[in-house]
Amino acid sequence: MIAEIIVNSSAQELNRIFDYKVPDGYTVGENIDIGYRVLVSFANYKSLEIGYIIGFKEASEFKCKNISKVCDRAFDEKKFELAKWIARRYFCNLSDALRLLVPPGTSNNIDKVKIKYERWARLTKEYLDYLIQGEDENEKKYKIRSDKQKKIIDFLKDNIEIPVAILFDVTGTNSVVLNALEEKGICESFKMEVLRNPFLAKHVKHSEKLPLTKEQQKVMEKVSLNNYNEYLLFGVTRKWKNRSIFTIN
Repeated sequence: MIAEIIVNSSAQELNRIFDYKVPDGYTVGENIDIGYRVLVSFANYKSLEIGYIIGFKEASEFKCKNISKVCDRAFDEKKFELAKWIARRYFCNLSDALRLLVPPGTSNNIDKVKIKYERWARLTKEYLDYLIQGEDENEKKYKIRSDKQKKIIDFLKDNIEIPVAILFDVTGTNSVVLNALEEKGICESFKMEVLRNPFLAKHVKHSEKLPLTKEQQKVMEKVSLNNYNEYLLFGVTRKWKNRSIFTIN
């Protein structure tokens, strides 16, 4: 599979599509798609260049290099159509239009944002099968003597899988106890990506609708918000005329 890529450059001569091979292990629509940001080896540059995937095809007439690294998705197909319209409308490079869709500060520093993981725990499938079937031959293998180990097992029975930080806090245990259960084949731990939300601990207060003055009320009686039309407003500049009127809609 060949990916069609736009290189992140403002040079007019580079305002075209370059073909690169999709690495093994990547499937279009699952872990790679239009809008993904990638790092590619370009020309004779020593450093890798940022590129944006804008399409796919089965084969290329050129000898293609492999994509060096698949990073994250910067935009979807609808935003890509918007970028193409911007490039046509304002006669700019497609890469310049695509850069407008990327969060500020990340277009040239793609490796500075690291994916954060946390450790999670759950009961193994083999142990769950043992609990359901009650196999006698595994009774000795899964025999539990420690009260702390029993706490972890009982908690995971009810919660399926959970971050180990919460598990340790609720059960009063630690990694030594969990590691012992992993050696017995009762529990298993795995990494889970942490989805960062900058507004998670913040309370954003929404502004209330502004009351209209007498002059603004007279305008509203003449202006219809249900039909598209043009109106010329007279008044003192920097008095938020438009915001004061249209925040009531």
